[in-house]
Parts: sequence; C-alpha cells; structure tokens
Amino acid sequence: MADAESSSHVLRKSERRQQILSYIWEHYQEPITLKSTAAQFFLSEGHFSRLFQEFSGKPFSEYLRSVRLTNARQTLLASDATVTDAALSSGFGNINTFIDAFRREYGMTPGHFLKNAQKELQPFTPDELPVTANTETISYMSLLRHRTSETKNNLLRLSGSDSIHADLSAPGTPLDPIWKKMVGGSYARDLLFAVVQNSLRRGAREIGFDGYLLHGIFQDELGVCKRNPDGTLRFNFVYLDLIFKFLVEDLHTTPWFILDYTPRCLVTDGELCPFGDLIMNLPSDLSEWTQLITATLGHLISLYGKKEVSSWKFSMEQAIQVSVGNCDLDEYKQFYLATFRAIRHMLPNAEIFGFGLDTGYVALPGNTELEELLEFSAEHNCLPDLLSFQCFFCDYSAFVGASVDINNTSEEVYPISENPDILSEELSQIQALLDRMHLSIPLAITVSSPGMWGRAPGNDTCFVAASIAKNALENRHRLSVFSGGGLTDYPETLLPTNTMYRGGSGLITYNGVPKAAYFSLMLLSRLKGLVIAEGSSYFLTRSESGSEFYLLLYHYCPYNLARHRTTALTPEEEQNYDRYYEFDDKGAKSVHVYLRGLPQAPIHLETHSVTREHGSSYDVW
Repeated sequence: MADAESSSHVLRKSERRQQILSYIWEHYQEPITLKSTAAQFFLSEGHFSRLFQEFSGKPFSEYLRSVRLTNARQTLLASDATVTDAALSSGFGNINTFIDAFRREYGMTPGHFLKNAQKELQPFTPDELPVTANTETISYMSLLRHRTSETKNNLLRLSGSDSIHADLSAPGTPLDPIWKKMVGGSYARDLLFAVVQNSLRRGAREIGFDGYLLHGIFQDELGVCKRNPDGTLRFNFVYLDLIFKFLVEDLHTTPWFILDYTPRCLVTDGELCPFGDLIMNLPSDLSEWTQLITATLGHLISLYGKKEVSSWKFSMEQAIQVSVGNCDLDEYKQFYLATFRAIRHMLPNAEIFGFGLDTGYVALPGNTELEELLEFSAEHNCLPDLLSFQCFFCDYSAFVGASVDINNTSEEVYPISENPDILSEELSQIQALLDRMHLSIPLAITVSSPGMWGRAPGNDTCFVAASIAKNALENRHRLSVFSGGGLTDYPETLLPTNTMYRGGSGLITYNGVPKAAYFSLMLLSRLKGLVIAEGSSYFLTRSESGSEFYLLLYHYCPYNLARHRTTALTPEEEQNYDRYYEFDDKGAKSVHVYLRGLPQAPIHLETHSVTREHGSSYDVW
C-alpha cells in the first residue's frame, strides 16, 4: 500500500510539472509572472516558487527568460524578423531588457548575432560564449546539455537529470578514432557520377575518413570481364582506372575493396541469383575467378606500384550470402580459399579482411557459420588479418529460415532490436568464441545500418545520429574499425522510390543533402587527443597541448518493437508518416557538467548540436 501511494504521489508531481511547463510554453508571449502563474494553479507564491525550483532546477523568472530567449533566437534565425520583432513576439515588453538578457545569455547582442547568422549558415548551430575561469569547479548545466529544449513536447517529458564530474588535468589515455578509419562505401559504378563524387569530397573534407569501402568492381556494366567467342576471357580496365584515380589520386584515401558480384560470363551453371542488376552467384569455375583477380591486381600494381597497392585492404564476396541462403557453406569455403590465395600470391603483405557475416545471425542460438569458417581458415592457413562483420541491429529471432525476395522488397522486413546494447553483446559473444578457439584477430564493423534493406524510415532521423555516437564510442575497445554507415543513398540496387528521404542507409541523400547521421560522424571526428572521462551518454577528451577540451553528449532512444511497421508506404504516406513513431520518446535530458582543473585563463566555450531543430535535414524537409 505504501509503495502504491508513493507511486501515485510521484505521478501526480510529474503531471503537475507537465501542466506548469505546458502553461509557460503556451503563454510565454504574454506578460505572465510568478504571481499570475501561481494563481493559475491555485498555489501561493512561496509554495509555487519552491515547487518550480525543485523540478526545473532554476527560478521561475530565469526559466521564463530562457524560454523567451530560445524563441527569440529561433525567430532571428528562421525568418527576416528584426530585433524588435523577435523581442516583442517572444514576450519581452522592453527592447533594452531583451538586448541585455540576450547579451548575458549568448555573449553578444542580438544585432551582432543576426549579422553572424546571415554571414554564414552552418549545418548545426554554434553558440559561442566567452567566460572566465574564476572558480575551480563550474557547472555548465544550462550550456552543455542536449539541445532538445527547442522542442516544447520534449520539455514536457523531461526524462531525468545526469551529472558528469571530470578532472581536466587527469592523465588520460590516447584516443583511437575507430570511426575515421573507414567509411561505408558504394558500388564502384557510382563513383563515375558527379553527385557521388561531390558527396565523397565533402565527407573527406569534413569528416576526414582514412579509407573507403568499395563494392562491385566486377559489375557487368563496368565491362571488366567478358568472354571471347573462343571461350577465353578478356579484360578491360578503362572504367576501373577512372574509379581508382578518383579514390587514390583525388581523394587520397585508402581503398577497402571487396571482390564481389560475379561477372555474368563466369556464371555458367545453375539459376542466376540477381541483386538488382548485380549477380550474387559465386563463380562456376574458380580457376577463371583466380585469373580475373590476378589480372585485376596485376593491372593496379602496374599503375600504382606494389608497395602502394599492398597498403590497400582486400576482401571477397561476403559470407552473409550463406546466412541468407544464396550459397551453402562448403561452397563458400572453397571460394574464400581460392580468393584468399589469389590475393596473397599477388600481394603477400596486403591486409585481407573477412568474412563479412552479420553479427545478428552469428549471435543466433545454434548458428555455427563463424566457428566453421574460422576452423576451416585455421586448417588451410588462410585466416583473415581482420575479422569483419556487418551489423544491422535487427531482431532475427522470429525470422529464422524465412525467405525474402530481395528484388521485390519495398519495406524493411526485419525489425530493429529493442536492445540498446545489441552490438556490444554480439561483439562480446564473438570475442568469447575467439578466446575459446585461442585466436587473436582484430574485429571490425565494415557495414552498419539500422535495418538490412535500407528501407527503415528512422534512418533519415536523429535516431541514427545518436545510434552512431553510442555504438562507436561504447565499442571502441572491442573494435579496431567502426563504419558509421554508407556515405550516400545513391545506390539504387533495389526498387527506386519517389522520395528523397526513403529510409536509405546512407549519411547523405542521393542528391547530396547530409542527414543528421552525417553530422553525428562529423562531431565524432572532432574528438582528439587523450580520453579524460567517458560514461553512458558522454565522452570527454583533451587535446595534446592541453588547451582544448571536447565533450560529446548523446541521448539514445531505443526502438519500440510494438510499433514496427510491416507494410510499405505510398509516396503520399511517406511525406506524412512520423519517422520517430517507432522509437521510444524519452523526452529531453538535462545534463549537469562539473569540471575541475580548468586552465587559469579566459575560456572560449563553443557548443554544436544535432537535433530535430538543428542538423536534421529530414526534419526541416
């Protein structure tokens, strides 16, 4: 009975808090006061003041001023409003009061802020505030917090408050940015198009990735391998030369290329297994396949030299083809062995990554594909240098043995798992297998995307931005490489759609517009130096010089399986469907940050946010 009464009391307090905050957001443009608001809820001024301070963490007047300033700032950014218009429409009755409050909150006058905003539009909004380190410990609760405060509904569902305590003078450990080592790529053919090249140039400039994953160099459209009338093979590398010239000479990035999608002329028996206009069959004659690999690598060595090409990363058709039923495991083992030996023969020192299994399939009870491939590779001296995986964060438990027509799939069949730590748990399971087999092979996630077929509506939202930050940071000790997704949505290997935001797995839309996930990876790329502190939802580093500090906060909301959509949407429905509906809305999250060991010098504080208001092109659309 006592527990029931306590829960009822907490619920009533939560409802009262929501009612009060809702009232403020609905009436902030009016001349409301502490007295009038208290009267609205039949409370005395003193009791209301104490109650408000308790659940908001600040006095009523300060909170009201913050709400009004937030609205005024958005008005200045989002329209042609003057400073006077912004002040009066936000509830400030006096222009001088507004200017003074704005200067104290943002470190500049609204006029100066407006000039800066007009001078250069930025992908996410920076707030710059000069402060002085006159105390040893400072709380930045009103500055360094998740910037969902612009969304009224989120404020009404405050999920809680976290506190972060860190000593900036702590020794720290070197940061290994696993998210910059390689970015998920596209099909080789797509690199011949300007829109894709421009997206890659932007990513290389703003994210600074070291490597680029490349599929489909043997796609028939590129004409690399054809069969002569007498049955012999002929090779043509004209298009391939253009592709590698762009990657190696223009972008100066390391190719991670997968020898996959067999040329049609090498499939001489059995029924074709197409994937759009690509062919997923393994080659019928492994000696001809070896001939193709030898000729291709030999050509690249003649252009760039053996030392340069040996620094690239190589793999072959991914073993996920076994998991989804496109070939059997024994057939794949022989294909893997032949490909491994062909690469080693041409490039003895090159790094080979494999097998490209799905972490979700590997973790299913009774699945032995990874163990069998490792045993086979150890027996035949062909263990990969890097154990690569694909991760789609899916719940396959109800789909074991299910058949999916991938060429006529206009929806995301497999639901995303509700488990927020699914990747960490799957990687731990994989590592445990390696330990049992006494194998020491670095792990890499070369492909990651919520949903296998690039049809999950949430891929265009801020959900993926938080997911990338969470999984990259929380698995950095388990992985040597983490790819935050494909760079672009351009590849249309399945059914094309009529909307720009189609739930594709890329960080950039097919026509070159960055999504929230892109800016998440961009923020991750800014972390550098030494790791000072880390924990659930935060990561703090210090530059080598000790003069700069970087704090990344993220607010991850898990998938809600009960809301999984199982039917395809029409183009009209796509535009009106709430992409966030399938995820739990935790509301805003307040974070109090307490830092010790601050330099005794003036401090320049800069914040960037990726929210539904800033940095999410889908939400703007």
